[in-house]
Amino acid sequence: LMGLSDDCESVLRVKPIAEPSARGPFFGNISCRNIQMWWKSRAIPGSREHLQIILNENHCLSAGEYLAKNLALSLTDTYWICPIEFSDLHWEDVSLFSHMDGEKLESYGHSVFQSASSLNGQMKKYWKRVPNESVPGKIDNFLIKRSGASEGQQNINEAFAAWVHSRQGLRTGIDYVDYQVLMEEGMSVGSCCPAFTSEQKELVYAMEFLYAGKNRNEESMFEALVRVAAEHGLEAETVRKNLEYMLATDFILSNQDRHLLNFGFLRDPESLRLLGPAPLYDTGNSMYWNNFGIKGRLSLLNEETNGFAMHSAHLLKYVRNRFVVDADRLPTRRETEEFYRSYGVSEARAQVIAENFARKVDLFRQFQQGESFNLYQEKKNRRMEQGMRKENDPPFGLIL
Repeated sequence: LMGLSDDCESVLRVKPIAEPSARGPFFGNISCRNIQMWWKSRAIPGSREHLQIILNENHCLSAGEYLAKNLALSLTDTYWICPIEFSDLHWEDVSLFSHMDGEKLESYGHSVFQSASSLNGQMKKYWKRVPNESVPGKIDNFLIKRSGASEGQQNINEAFAAWVHSRQGLRTGIDYVDYQVLMEEGMSVGSCCPAFTSEQKELVYAMEFLYAGKNRNEESMFEALVRVAAEHGLEAETVRKNLEYMLATDFILSNQDRHLLNFGFLRDPESLRLLGPAPLYDTGNSMYWNNFGIKGRLSLLNEETNGFAMHSAHLLKYVRNRFVVDADRLPTRRETEEFYRSYGVSEARAQVIAENFARKVDLFRQFQQGESFNLYQEKKNRRMEQGMRKENDPPFGLIL
């Protein structure tokens, strides 16, 4: 089980169906390679801070063992693993949607199931699970992420991104996760958002779409996602609009981490019908949270990103509709500064954040007016400007 060897299919338990190959992780494309990738992406990454503490507390040697101990249960879908010796175990016995963390399961020799065992990503995170007072047996799930780095800016970035989306209004038709900032003693310590998945609505990561079939030569990742989504029942233009809006706002927000596990699609786990793009989520690594200082034009365009492009400027090459975001509805420099200061960010840091954001909005307005950014030309222009300044420098000792 731990190594997921060539017999890995024998340890995977999904709901009984007529055609096993049609249902399973990785968008139904079940192979040992894909199951191994699914397993790796499901476990807590080895680079997460405090992982060793978690493993020690649960008497596990690795994140994979911790995941296996918790049957790979998740609150984003209904897949799990069943140890062979417990073949009489059923989904209804273990579902996290029906059972609270730590609920004792008499028929299984392990009494503590932890929903956090399948939460990927670098930040410390866990599910806050609260019984619904109005609906007996229903559990409300909220994802908590905690970070105190850079005056808690990652947490505030999540709420700021949600605010940016909300200001666009209903006209966009784009769904997003509404994050709230958790405060302690006047400082940001975390973020909280409600789960957007359930037993009837599962999240399929974009990464799985790219393994749903054969790649086509010279087809970009963007176009491959649109094509696969359309092949599985979604309207291509709806998917395209969502992706363009996501990339445009990622550019504006200087989001550095839109990798293939940070966006996806929603699906009905019973019918396997795609329901549409998932709400936009996870924009914490943005707004230069770990790179303080006022940025110039080249720095803003050349910032590294993860996912569709290596640099921020290249995100916009996929955006055909230059007005998919209404620039007039974006927060002003003053509104941005006030937003961050309201969550305990120092005046100096808030001013820098607001200045960089305002400059990025200006660049987006230039894009809307028809400009296309070429990093090679931008760097060349920068070298020429530096050369001209050097030539015009006064002789040493002369003050002008």
